[in-house]
Amino acid sequence: MAAIQLVLSLFRSGDSLLVPEDIYGGTYRLFDFFLESFGVTPIYALFRTVEETAAMITDGQKRSSWRHRQTR
Repeated sequence: MAAIQLVLSLFRSGDSLLVPEDIYGGTYRLFDFFLESFGVTPIYALFRTVEETAAMITDGQKRSSWRHRQTR
């Protein structure tokens, strides 16, 4: 979690972050608290296709996507 918070500290108020809808619960809670506290907007997406994901990206803001690998 500390590594995730370190990455999130690179964002500033007004930035946004594409986040998978099926994100791990602990990471979701960290995003919910941390991003809201610093004015960063999470945009939850399904990441089904490249085209669908690309359509969510607009100019004028620093944007990134958060990806993680599900463990089995």
